[in-house]
Amino acid sequence: MVVALALVAAGAVLLTLGAESFAEHVVPAANVLGVSAFGLALLIAGAEPEEAWTAAVAAAQDRPDLAAGDAVGANLVIATVTLGLLALVVPFVVTK
Repeated sequence: MVVALALVAAGAVLLTLGAESFAEHVVPAANVLGVSAFGLALLIAGAEPEEAWTAAVAAAQDRPDLAAGDAVGANLVIATVTLGLLALVVPFVVTK
């Protein structure tokens, strides 16, 4: 259980660092995509409370593999779905 809680704590630190990076880059990314920063942030951050709860429950049940898999999978889905939805709303050209 101690290992699982340590992994959740490490994940919280990484999540905080990622949030800092996100906050720095959301406005430039929204400008490039031609959407509002609020809309982009809202779309991306929509699933985070559920992920925190899942990580806490997995850590309490000594399942760090479940917590890590859920975090990685959820972030991959959020990133790809967000990019896909933005491409539908605001078409953009990808150059080499």
